[in-house]
Amino acid sequence: MKITIKFWAWINVICMFIVVLMGALVTKTGSGEGCGRSWPMCHGNLLPDHTIESLIEYSHRMVSGVAGFLVLGILIYAWRNMRQPAFTVAFWAAMSGFFFTMLQAFLGAMAVVWPQSPPILALHFGFSLMALSSTVAFLVWLNPEKMSVPRSDRKMVGWMLSIWVFTYGVIYLGALVRHTKSTGGCFGWPTCNGAWLPDETWTTAAFTVFAHRLGAAWLFAFLIALFFLTRKLNLSTMFRQAAVRMILICAIQIFSGAFIVWTLGNGPLQLLTSMAHILFLSWLFIVMSNTILRLLASK
Repeated sequence: MKITIKFWAWINVICMFIVVLMGALVTKTGSGEGCGRSWPMCHGNLLPDHTIESLIEYSHRMVSGVAGFLVLGILIYAWRNMRQPAFTVAFWAAMSGFFFTMLQAFLGAMAVVWPQSPPILALHFGFSLMALSSTVAFLVWLNPEKMSVPRSDRKMVGWMLSIWVFTYGVIYLGALVRHTKSTGGCFGWPTCNGAWLPDETWTTAAFTVFAHRLGAAWLFAFLIALFFLTRKLNLSTMFRQAAVRMILICAIQIFSGAFIVWTLGNGPLQLLTSMAHILFLSWLFIVMSNTILRLLASK
């Protein structure tokens, strides 16, 4: 039975990864209206039109639908078999995965039927990441007896939770950059239009990109401080390694963002760098979320 649920948990994680990447692809290619204003149909038909935009949008809906059935099946399994104290983390991860998958699907449908503002659309991506991290958490904590939960500290818990919330804010700003089509607001990196700080010539797009870059820089500094905190508190090697891992992933993510700017005007290459950026920030958010779960479990 464990082998069966672990297999479906893996399928669920892979499916949610595809949902996140395809959602970003829909935004980057401007395929959000590829099926018009009809949902779940495509222009009122069961099958999509023979256009790239329709195929991308409809494929995203199909994968999201499969993910919805998977999280529902896992939730039913968890409700029937995993309400014991040993499976507390996995059980709530299943609940969280179902909730955020349904929420992001609802927002996606509403964005098609009733066009939403960019700030609301940016939430759609954030909820997708919450769903993804929840499905990974379910898989990781499926065998709690194999999870090492060393001693933590209240300061470490507070720092990690604060950084996690801050990271979500940085991710939201990044999604806002995409949905407001502000990627080209800043030419050049690390400067923005040849300047280090905003001036009167900057547009709203430039300020949006600058805020996202500034948030990423502060996040990198916070993660370095977190590493030194693990040393100061003499925490286990596991927490130190997690801090180093987050620093490295964050650095890669920042440079992948720089490559997006450096490839402006080169459609296929910019799309590739944008998808890589999404992949790295998803990885970072997953590592952060699992580290927090271990910290909370140790408390």
